[in-house]
Amino acid sequence: MLCMSLAWNGVQAEDSMKGQPAPILEMGVKPKATPQELEQMRWMEIFANDIALYRFDVQSIRQNETDPDEVQMTVQAVYTDKKIPEQMKAAYASRLKGDQMPVCSEMELRFHMKEERYAITAVRIYDQHHEVVDESSRDAEYRKIPVNSFVSTMYRVSKKYIWFQKTKGK
Repeated sequence: MLCMSLAWNGVQAEDSMKGQPAPILEMGVKPKATPQELEQMRWMEIFANDIALYRFDVQSIRQNETDPDEVQMTVQAVYTDKKIPEQMKAAYASRLKGDQMPVCSEMELRFHMKEERYAITAVRIYDQHHEVVDESSRDAEYRKIPVNSFVSTMYRVSKKYIWFQKTKGK
């Protein structure tokens, strides 16, 4: 009887495949996240001072494949000090149109873990509509990590990331 039931259900499923496929239903209590919500979830707030709120892209952190001592990540500074965007507006006046105002920057950060040094290799300045105002990149010039800074906080995040990568295989 069970075999006949399975066979019958299999035929019904096969027949339904010939027509229009049934829509895939997603079940859950929470509604599906919007693209804006997904973008917000991508960033983790990690440090704040009188200049900016700093956060990092949790999907961007990775070890360099050719040099496992190097960790790379993307960080963002959202300026809270109103003087900074005003200074940037003056500096980038020729590139800004209409009501554009620089409000944040994203940086590619690299750490040499054993030497406890960092480098910023790329910077992108964004306006309030998240459009790129300026973009620049440079060769890595490693510097000493300043104490009690967002860079030192990101270095600690990188150390935990490496520890996790080493222990997750065990």
